[in-house]
Amino acid sequence: TRRERKKGDLLPAEAKEVLGDDGRLALQSAFDIATQVGKDVIRIAVAASSVEHGAFLQNDGEESRDQKILASQAATLLANELVDDGKPLSSNLEIDSAEGDVSMSPHRLCRYADEGKGNGSSSREVFGAHTDSSFVTIVPVAAVSGLEVFDEEASKWYRPELKARAHWEAEQSSRGKDPSSLVEEITEGEPIPWHSRYLAIMPGEYLQLATRDEVPSAVHRVVAGKQESPRLSAPILLRGRPGTKFQTSRYLGGTLGSPLLEDADGLSLTEIHDKSQPASYQ
Repeated sequence: TRRERKKGDLLPAEAKEVLGDDGRLALQSAFDIATQVGKDVIRIAVAASSVEHGAFLQNDGEESRDQKILASQAATLLANELVDDGKPLSSNLEIDSAEGDVSMSPHRLCRYADEGKGNGSSSREVFGAHTDSSFVTIVPVAAVSGLEVFDEEASKWYRPELKARAHWEAEQSSRGKDPSSLVEEITEGEPIPWHSRYLAIMPGEYLQLATRDEVPSAVHRVVAGKQESPRLSAPILLRGRPGTKFQTSRYLGGTLGSPLLEDADGLSLTEIHDKSQPASYQ
């Protein structure tokens, strides 16, 4: 689904018929919560990168504390103005933008399973390794693991969903509770599945650009085994507002001589996306 920008309705309109009013409201709430977490991650990463590179240090001897404040303020502008959270920009902003009527950040429902022939029970790749054209991709942790992120330093694939489950089980055991139940008691309401409070957040290609390659885009894939239940996943690809211009001086303190940033400076996010594609796709 996508969000209609002005009214906040889910698109396509048939989603309401499938989900019902309660389901629609729950999905919208989940999108808003996950998107805000994603924007916080983007803001922190971009601000830290700007500080690391001294992007807001002045020649007059401005103190480190002051550049941290300026970097944080600029990163907040980036998260609020460039990242497409489905909400309209304020009409009072003095920036060059054209965001369209529909959010570019889709909330998907995906089903992954190994349905190939053969009797092997080992896992195999069912969705190939790739990076995303997003600032971040937000993946609610699924009950069945299968998401893998490549760790370049260790040169191996890492499963964040297994890490999340290990964390939850250790926490439940420390509280004297039985983790084998796979549900968590909450103060009000029905017990919730163990995975409901975890998000895996993967950096995308736009975040790599905005952090001057400090945070590389995550190479990830999905694997599945024949003996496993299908993995259901509901990722949000938190993309950019398509017509909004990428102003490095406003958001990053300038290009600092980076060829990639100089090439992207002043372009809309749609133009940056198009230029980053292979020549055969342009």
